[in-house]
Amino acid sequence: MSAIKIENLSKVFGDFKALDDLSFEVSENCVFGFLGPNGAGKTTTIRMLVGLSRPTSGRIFIDGEEVVFGKTMVNNKFGYLPEQPAFYGWMTGEEYLSFIADLFLIKDKETEIKRVLTLVKLTDAKSRRIAGYSNGMKQRLGIAQALINKPKVLILDEPVSALDPIGRKEVLEILLDLKKDHTIFLSTHILSDVDRICDDVAILDHGKLITVAKLSELKNEYAAPVLEIEFDEDPKGVAEELRKEKWVQKVEQQGEIIRVWLKDEAVIDKNLPLKAVSKFNYGIVHYGMLQLQTEDLFMNLVGEDK
Repeated sequence: MSAIKIENLSKVFGDFKALDDLSFEVSENCVFGFLGPNGAGKTTTIRMLVGLSRPTSGRIFIDGEEVVFGKTMVNNKFGYLPEQPAFYGWMTGEEYLSFIADLFLIKDKETEIKRVLTLVKLTDAKSRRIAGYSNGMKQRLGIAQALINKPKVLILDEPVSALDPIGRKEVLEILLDLKKDHTIFLSTHILSDVDRICDDVAILDHGKLITVAKLSELKNEYAAPVLEIEFDEDPKGVAEELRKEKWVQKVEQQGEIIRVWLKDEAVIDKNLPLKAVSKFNYGIVHYGMLQLQTEDLFMNLVGEDK
């Protein structure tokens, strides 16, 4: 059984169709990246996913149970962290989790609070007022409250977008650890994070589903062979010369580094790129193929003009 199932989901605001016949499924115990440019319909989808907005048409199921606007039967199936979570700054972290536990009528709440504080590494800060927490600590507290009812599914809307690199690293490590026992539905625009933790992805654009698949399969399908060459000095004239070659799609240069998009990776076996640059007599520091990143995949599917 799928952790999340969305069937023919549409949302219309007046004359504007925000979502157009969305259908996909999310497997259990994976990190599912939900991607798209601003205005694609990601937050609209999430609001319907957690029962905060009524679909114009279509159905949503979480762990086999249908999500119905205004009804709370499915609430115990998922935990939710919105993009901009609000906290009571005068509460301590422990008091806030106690408040959330009471909303779910959790009986042994002390045990559960201790469990989630350990999971998000906030045990040492549990008695501090939330107003004194860093942004990273607040996001970890937000994940803790989403875990308090032992949900099978975590729905996270841009959980690391406002964090510094250290805070992002801490949260991403927690999410990877949680994947063992939870399905994580992750909306994000930080594509490097998708590369780090996501198993599957869906890409949305202008309210329509562009694709949904395993990230590794998409990379294999859309991968264009890219050769990276780093020289020991600025390789003047090399990029211009490479652009003339029939086996080259595109060439980009950043300082001493040149990246060459190849029409066919077989030219590497024939040593054609190496022969082309060797005539310039620059020293080569690095010469090798690059792996397709999610950002390249995203731009291939959505387009740079969007």
